Amino acid sequence: MDAEQLKLKSKEQLEVILKDLEAIYQKKLSVQKGLEKEIQKTLSFQAEKHKEVEAEEEFITIKLIKRLEELKNEKTDLVARVEREEEYLTNTLQKKLKRLEQEKVDLEQKLEIEEEYIINKLQKQFETLQSEKLQLEQQLEGESIAGLETRKLRLEMEDYKRKKDRQTAILKSENSELQLVLQKEKEKFQLLNQEKAEWERQSELEDEHHINTKLNCPQFAPRKRGISTNRSVLKSSTGSLSPRGQQRTLKRGWLEVLGGPDKKNQEESEGELFFTLTEESLTGYESESIEMLPPDSISTKINLGKVEDVVLNGNGFTLKLKSGEMFTFVGNDASSWCNLIKDLLP
Repeated sequence: MDAEQLKLKSKEQLEVILKDLEAIYQKKLSVQKGLEKEIQKTLSFQAEKHKEVEAEEEFITIKLIKRLEELKNEKTDLVARVEREEEYLTNTLQKKLKRLEQEKVDLEQKLEIEEEYIINKLQKQFETLQSEKLQLEQQLEGESIAGLETRKLRLEMEDYKRKKDRQTAILKSENSELQLVLQKEKEKFQLLNQEKAEWERQSELEDEHHINTKLNCPQFAPRKRGISTNRSVLKSSTGSLSPRGQQRTLKRGWLEVLGGPDKKNQEESEGELFFTLTEESLTGYESESIEMLPPDSISTKINLGKVEDVVLNGNGFTLKLKSGEMFTFVGNDASSWCNLIKDLLP
């Protein structure tokens, strides 16, 4: 806008100068006409006037040339100034664009970190809920309580689950902006769970096949009445138990001992120790062995995942638990059963 105003101003000045020139030219003509009329009167007067006009024309011409040079210089300065301003604006916009792009990258990285944190937090809570649910289920399975107590525990478990569900819902509502990303991660997680379940099922089938293969070996095949001894004792680090009739059961990761104490004699007494594998193909042995138990039988479960080692000692073997407890079994064919338990350990 400044350049255009200067141009208009220069143009107006030129027009004024041209008008002056035109006026001078008209004056010159009038003078010449006057001189032509008065030429005969005085040649000297005409010569002086002619010199004055020439001097005035020269002065005006020089003035116009100087003004034209000034206008050219002003135009050059304006062009340079406009170029500098354009370059400055271009550099400023480029710097601002780079800064905005960097802020965008930083925000995207921050968003990814927050998404990963939220996903990990939800996954940890889910794993915690699963672990707590599994513990409650194991407690319900391992405890022989009355129906009312079972319902009470079940209600407590459901109430606890509802509380956890509410907490999970609150956490999900706080992260509504990341629902799409979380949904994708959940789908991936479900696929992984399906693959995990399929893998566990295949592993379970392989374990069953492995156990069945072991059971088909003659040295590990149980007799119909179990493996019995004339004198058997089950001892632990906390005391001893002298059963009249007992049953030990291996059940895919669990060692279960069933039996009943001898109420007539609190010291070690004679009895029979029955060994049985609770597989579907051996349900007959299991049922027949259970029938041999006294009505006041007791049940003890040992998680094989907590067993550290199995040691053969004389006519029996000892289970060493990671907690420090020890369970000793005495009976015939102890070596075969010791090897079988070692194969079933994780």
